[in-house]
Amino acid sequence: MSQGSAARVPSRRDPAATRRSILEAARELVAERGPDSLTMSDVAHRAGVNRVTLYQHFRTREELLGSVIERISEEVSSVLVTAAAPDQRVGFMLDYLLEHPEVGRLWVYGILSQIPIANHTGWQRYLQAIEQFAASDAAAPGIDAEMLAHVLHCAVLLWSVRAESRIADDDERRAQTQRFARELDRLLSHGARRSAESANQCEKEE
Repeated sequence: MSQGSAARVPSRRDPAATRRSILEAARELVAERGPDSLTMSDVAHRAGVNRVTLYQHFRTREELLGSVIERISEEVSSVLVTAAAPDQRVGFMLDYLLEHPEVGRLWVYGILSQIPIANHTGWQRYLQAIEQFAASDAAAPGIDAEMLAHVLHCAVLLWSVRAESRIADDDERRAQTQRFARELDRLLSHGARRSAESANQCEKEE
């Protein structure tokens, strides 16, 4: 049994550590098999806990998956703050999803399963960044920040899932993702971003 698939033995005296082990085990299994194949028994075995302990932390499979998605959303949102501007974070997100394909699968599963994301800390942080961009001088006037957030979110997630399922070669997947990022950037440049001419005109008017 490989190190990644070995059952953990979390401390029975540390509920927080047990919860983390369960969440990490669930994420690993999703990465290996996809969210549809996840079972509570497999998670308990991978995490090194019995099913009674697992159900003390998560009453249902859906609750467990929702917690994994929430944890990932917080992780992803912390990655996105490294870019210079919100509208330039698409490339960062695409690269991240290439390295963590289970993230895209889980998010799409969460959407299809109607697991709510609006109250997740990560989503709120991401939406706030888009709102800040929409209110800045770099943005075209009249942007609906919430809808732009959904457009970018869906485009990036669906591409990551499609690329993983349709493109087997890693190098080709990365090359195609770069093409996708360039095209999405072109669409942003002609829609969400203020044109250079418009920015210059605003400066003159001020």
